Parts: sequence; C-alpha cells; structure tokens
Amino acid sequence: MKFANKITLSIVVVSIIGVPALVVGTFYSARELLKNNIANSYLQIAQHQMHSIDRVLYTALRDIKMIAEDENLQDLMQEEWQSTQTFPELIATDWHERTFLTGPWDQLMLVDSFGRILISTDKRAIGRSIEDYPPSNTAFKHTIEGTDYYSDQVLPGEGQRETVIFSAPIRANRGDSTIIGAVIGHFAWPVVAQILDEIAPPVIVDLVNSEGSVIARSNPLLNERSIDRQDATNEFIEAFGKSSKQAGVNNDNNHEYGALLVVFADQNGLFGYKGSGWKLTLKVPLKKALAPVNALARHVTILTVVVMLCVITVLYFVGRLLARPVERLTETIEEVSRGNLSVQADIDTRDEVGTLATSFNRMTEILQRTTVSKDYVDNILKTMPGALFVINPNGVIARANEAALTLLGYQEQALVGQPFSTVVCDPYGKHLEVNDLIRDGVIASNEQRYLDKSRNSIPVLLSGSVMRDDEGRVRNIICIATDIRDRLIYEEKLRKSTSELESTNQALSLAKNQLIHSAKMASIGELSAGLAHEINQPLGAIQLNAELIFSIAEEEEVISREAITPIYTKITGQIQRITKIVQHLRTFSRDEQSVEMEPTDIRLMIEESLILFSQRLRLSNIVLHQDISTVLPSVECCKIQIEQVLTNLLSNAEHAVSKEKNKVIWIRAYTENDCVIIEVEDTGHGISSDNLSRVFDPFFTTKGVGEGTGLGMSISYGIACSHNGRLSVESKLGIGTTFTLSLPIQQNVNVHIDRGKSTVTMGAS
Repeated sequence: MKFANKITLSIVVVSIIGVPALVVGTFYSARELLKNNIANSYLQIAQHQMHSIDRVLYTALRDIKMIAEDENLQDLMQEEWQSTQTFPELIATDWHERTFLTGPWDQLMLVDSFGRILISTDKRAIGRSIEDYPPSNTAFKHTIEGTDYYSDQVLPGEGQRETVIFSAPIRANRGDSTIIGAVIGHFAWPVVAQILDEIAPPVIVDLVNSEGSVIARSNPLLNERSIDRQDATNEFIEAFGKSSKQAGVNNDNNHEYGALLVVFADQNGLFGYKGSGWKLTLKVPLKKALAPVNALARHVTILTVVVMLCVITVLYFVGRLLARPVERLTETIEEVSRGNLSVQADIDTRDEVGTLATSFNRMTEILQRTTVSKDYVDNILKTMPGALFVINPNGVIARANEAALTLLGYQEQALVGQPFSTVVCDPYGKHLEVNDLIRDGVIASNEQRYLDKSRNSIPVLLSGSVMRDDEGRVRNIICIATDIRDRLIYEEKLRKSTSELESTNQALSLAKNQLIHSAKMASIGELSAGLAHEINQPLGAIQLNAELIFSIAEEEEVISREAITPIYTKITGQIQRITKIVQHLRTFSRDEQSVEMEPTDIRLMIEESLILFSQRLRLSNIVLHQDISTVLPSVECCKIQIEQVLTNLLSNAEHAVSKEKNKVIWIRAYTENDCVIIEVEDTGHGISSDNLSRVFDPFFTTKGVGEGTGLGMSISYGIACSHNGRLSVESKLGIGTTFTLSLPIQQNVNVHIDRGKSTVTMGAS
C-alpha cells in the first residue's frame, strides 16, 4: 500500500472514532469554561460593588478628617466663646453647609474634649454629654486618644436606622499633639443599600459582616422581610473560604430559586479606611446563569453529526494532498545525495513538511557556503592589522597571520608547531603561560612583550580569548596583539611635558607670593612718612627726659629714687610705644609662604592696623571715624593677610580724599549672618563706571606713574576669596566710595562671591 493510501485510511479511521469524542470532550470543557467565566464575571461585579462601598466609606472618613483639620474650627475651639456656651453663628452656618457638602450624614456632631456636644444636626443633642449616646461615646473614647475611628454597622439608638460611625480628633495650634475635641458623623446607610440595588434581579446581593450576619440585601421585596442574621450564605462562604475559592454552586434545591451560583468578594478597604471584614455575596439561580450553556448543548449535538460527515469527506482529499510534498522532498534528497548542492526542494506549504523542506534547503545552503568560507576567513586573517595567533590547548602555535609574521620576522612554516612561549614573555623576561589564559578565559588589553626572530623585545598590547565547544572543552585560543612602541614614545614625551608644567606652576606660585610681598612692601613705603613721625614723637620725649636726668645730675650730683622714678616711667612708656610700632611693622612685612587659619580678634587687628595710619592721617588733616562693634566674635583667618587687605583699603581711601575739601574716612565693623563685615568708606570723588568694573583687575590703578603698583585691590580680592569671603565696592560719583569685606566666622561657612565684583551708582558730581 502506498504512503498516500496509508495516510488517507488512517485519517478516515481516526475521524470516525475521534471526532465524536473530540466534540463531546470539547463541549464539556467549553461548558465548564463558560461556567467559570460566568462565575468570574459575577465575581468581578461583586468585587466592583465591594470596592464602591469601600470608596464611599473612605470618602466619609476623609470628609470627617477634613472637617477636623479645618484651621478656623481649630482656632474657634480654643477661644473664649466656650465659657459662654454660645456657639458663633458663622461656624454654625458653616457646619450645616459641611453636612450637605460631605457625607451624606444621618447626624454630624462637634464634641469638645470634655465630651460635651457643642453642635449637631440633631438639635436635641446639643449641650448633652456624648455618654448619652453609647455608640458615639465609643467613637469619642478612641478619638480623644488621638486616633481616627470608624465602626462596623451599628444601631445608634432606638428608632434610628443602621449606620457606620466615623470620628476624627481636633488638634490645637493647627497640628499640635493636644486634642481639644472631636468630629463624629453617622453615615447614611441607605447609600450602601443603593449600591447593592444597582445589580438587577434575579441576582440577590447580600452584605455580610465579620460575624456572619447579613447587614444589607439588594432585593427591595426581600428587604421588607426581616433579614435572617444567620443566613445559609454564611455557611457557604465558610466552606469555600477554607478552600481559598470565591465562587461555587449551592445545590440546596430547597431554596425557592433552586440550585444557586454563589460568589463573594472580601472587603479590602481603601487607603486609610481598612474596612470591617465584610463580605459581599451574589446569588444567581443556576438555571438562569447556565441558560446559554444549555442552549449550546442542543446546537452542538446537531452540528456533531454534520461535521463528522463533512470531515470524513474532506480528510480523504487532504490525505492525498499531504502525500505529494513528501514525495517531492524524497526526490530532492536523492538528488543532493548525488552531489548536486545547488538543488532546492520546491515545497512552500506552511506545515511540518514545509518546515522540513525549508530546513533541508537551509542545510544545503550552509554546506555550500562552508566550502567557500574557508578562503574568505583566510583572506581576513591575512589582511588584519593586528598580530594574530591561533594556539591549541597544548600551547602550540597552530596559525599566525601576515601581520604577526611581519612584526616578528618569521616565516609561517618556522612558527607553526612551536610553543607560544617562544615568542611571548612578560616585562620581566618570564614566559607567559598558556594555562593562565585557559584558567582566566580572557585577557583584555594586557601589556606584554613579543620576542622577534632576533630575540629583540617588542612591547605590545595583548588581548586573548578562549574558544570552547558546546561541552565546555577548549578548542583554540585566539591572541591578538598591537604594536605600542610609538605609543610608549609619546607617553614618555607626555611625562616630560607634565614635569615641565609642574615646574612652571611652582615658578608661577613663587612669583605670586613675591608680588604679594612686593605690594606689602609698597604699602609700607607709602606709610613711611607717618611711621617716621610716629617714632620721632616718643624719641623726642625720651631725649627730653634724658636731658632732664642730666640736668638734675649736674645740679644735685646724686639723684634720688623719688626724682628718677617718674622720668624712668615716661622713658619706658615711650620705648614700649616704639617697640610696639616696630614689632607690628616687622610682623606686617613678614613674607608668609603659607596661609595658617587661626582665631583672630578683628577689633584688635583694626586697632593695630591704625597704628601705621593714625599719625599719617593727622598730618594730612584727614578725619577718621570708627564705628566698631564691641561684641565682634573671633574670625578664623590669616591675620597678616586680612591686615594687608585692610591696609590697602585704608591707603586707597587716603588717596581718594587727599585732594578733597571734606576729608573723612569711616571704618565700620559689625556682625551679619554668621559673618563679620568690615567697611571702609571715604568722601572722595568716587569711581567712574568704566573704571569700577576694573577695580579688582591686576595692574589697574588710577594713581600717577610711580605712585601705585596696581596690585593692591587684585591681591585683596584674591585674599578674600581664599578665605571663602567676599570683597565688593560701591561708588557714587561726587559722593564717595565704600569697600565692603565679608568674612565667615568659621571657614566651613561659605559666603556667596559676586563674580561681578562691583556695583556703581551715578550721582551728582
């Protein structure tokens, strides 16, 4: 019997037996699947309705908290109206508005911390104690301890309908921990009942509390009856809860609706509202739920007979059709076996036979390409710029490309079969072990040295990788190296350039220190006239007292202790004055190579700086005013450098007022925002806008040739920045100039540095 006939006969037999079994099995599977889908649909409805209830109750809890957090209500709860027991009309009106805008509420109460009801939508409750309402009193006790509260369904009192009680504390001082009252609301339970009524009959919706009691039901007719608080639904929920199911069939046919499909959804709460452990159940008559499935069963029976007859007819022709591609594939395989690799199986069916034919065609293509790819790979290896070696697991060179042979000066026949250690060693002359490559698996950009045919060392950048088969065994090791001799030459040149740059940088730093010292010496030179007069005064006094001693000695020959003591005291005082001036001048002129921060008394530093200026200013008829705070803190700074800044500022101020009629200099010092501020103000002509932007530039000066270096302000600005401080200038033409130095008290406090450096205000000249 031919293959085609075998296929046809097999398909007919299988169809007669298998189609009915398949149809029946499919029907029952579809029936179960439809029943599960129907149950899942009702389950989603139950979960949605339960979520709607949670959302409504969460909104009620949020409304209560919002009312309790109202700042106006918190303020009013602390005012004096409580003693008069007269509630403000404004808050009473607002209270009724909130009743309609939130909730909805059966009752909304405001209770003070003593349990007295201040305001309520039930006017009979106003002024009474919350203890008269036990369910509300329970909420009040929880709330007065500082927690939000919500209850299960409760009956607040005789003649009142069921509700859920919400409460939230009112805190003093807008969020203080002190609780001054509570807001308590009775939620309108019909809102929950309306959510249940959204599901149309004959579906029965029950809301069951954590104790198993039915607390709400959807069907209005059933609601008119008394609800059975221990409904059979609870037993059904417990039975399915133990098996972690949320749907099932209740086969109790004694029910007026017969067998029921029951699903239930747990209460999960929403955000701050965690729920009370309720469950929502949907009960659907099984006949109603499975009506589409029963109709499907009738149609499937009819279709099964028709389909089976059609399938037998169709499959006969399909079997004949399937056999033809197999016959063509067999003919193609025989052609390839004779060595014709260019032949292809002309089969384009989209089935297993087509897939087999496609795989066979791909195999012949790969086999044909493989015979050509060897030459292609050889050409790639020959033209690679890097030196490539192929090494076998024994560390023997199996192949080398043209670049490797050129680099080392070998012929390929001389290298192939030699150990790889013949051409590779590390920088210390030790051979690189192939076992290290196999163990590590890869070497990336490792500096090594190749040995050429003359045993000369050639530095290279070596990368290697191990090639393994599917079982993890090493097949070959590929090593590629790049000649880095030129790179090493450039690196050496770079090291030399870096060394020269560091030397230049040190020279620049030395020159900077010399410039600062030169500017300091220039300042001392400008002060020399005042210093001479300042020293001459005590020297004159010493001379007069010495002549007095000489006169007394000539007249009396013996000088008494009483006569010499006052003269000695005056001479000693003048000598100390000269010593103080000279010591301060030596300290100021010292060439500091390093900046040492130390706590510095700014007030004392200013007084010492003025020693060098006071006499000089008096000689120039310049009035110096001082406004120094008496509570200046010590500043962490380099005293010599800050004194140099102050000297530069005073020197500039002296130069600015030297040609003015009104010669006044102000020096101020005060504390502001963790900083000490020093201001030097003069009544000079001021600085023009063009020059103001260049005040802190190096070598810029408005003085005549030979009168200034142009470095004072630039150096001062740099000193201020190095102290994390700020030096700025403001000037009004015709009025004067003010320089402001800001220094942080501690160096870990940064002062914002204005990179604009200066500001100018144009005024009348």
